[in-house]
Amino acid sequence: MRSRCNNPNKVGYDNYGGRGISYCSAWSDFWQFVEDMGDRPVGGTIERIDPDGNYEPSNCVWVSVSDQQKNRRNNKLNYALADEIRELYSTGEHTYRSLSALYGVNHGSIRDIIKGITWQR
Repeated sequence: MRSRCNNPNKVGYDNYGGRGISYCSAWSDFWQFVEDMGDRPVGGTIERIDPDGNYEPSNCVWVSVSDQQKNRRNNKLNYALADEIRELYSTGEHTYRSLSALYGVNHGSIRDIIKGITWQR
């Protein structure tokens, strides 16, 4: 996390520090980071809830690598959009197909989100 944000020589820096992503100053102290985030779960990796937001307690969670891969910026969907899709569907004003057109993904993906098959936290 720190190297991604601070080291221009680090592979991937352009996607983090180069885009203005930083981490909260309190996390310069490793033990403060552990206090805020808790121990890293087996197989866990840190994820920013808002991929354009900084590394800070209110924007970070531990997730599995496979869950983190779903939340990449080059994906059409992420957890926040899946939550939005479920919320819109719950209003009764949208069908799978209308949400599919709105979000640019196939209606099967919309169905799986709404039924809780994919994109669940």
